[in-house]
Amino acid sequence: MTIEGGNSEQVILVTGGYDHTIKVWQAHTGICLRTLQHTVSINALDITPDKHVIAAAGYQNIFMHDLDSPNAVLNYEGASKNVTSLGFQEDGKWMYTGSEDCSARIWDLREFRFNI
Repeated sequence: MTIEGGNSEQVILVTGGYDHTIKVWQAHTGICLRTLQHTVSINALDITPDKHVIAAAGYQNIFMHDLDSPNAVLNYEGASKNVTSLGFQEDGKWMYTGSEDCSARIWDLREFRFNI
């Protein structure tokens, strides 16, 4: 993904794992720019089409992180087991998730906004 800042663009890589963290890396140097701590393992990651928000799936939760404000987090709850997949509609108006409780959900992102 590419994050624009000032006069230049910065290519970043985002990883998540069983260590309960999401890490934002500067792709061309390998430097970790930010570590986001969670209480659950990260099973899946995706980024909104506008490249401003990261979604992370974990046990019974979906977390949304605003890349422009590192403290802004939304937490969607409702799955009874691991959320194992997620993604965004191409206009960023909705998100889909799949989980081990045999459910697929569609989330209307217009209902949820960060208070920045």
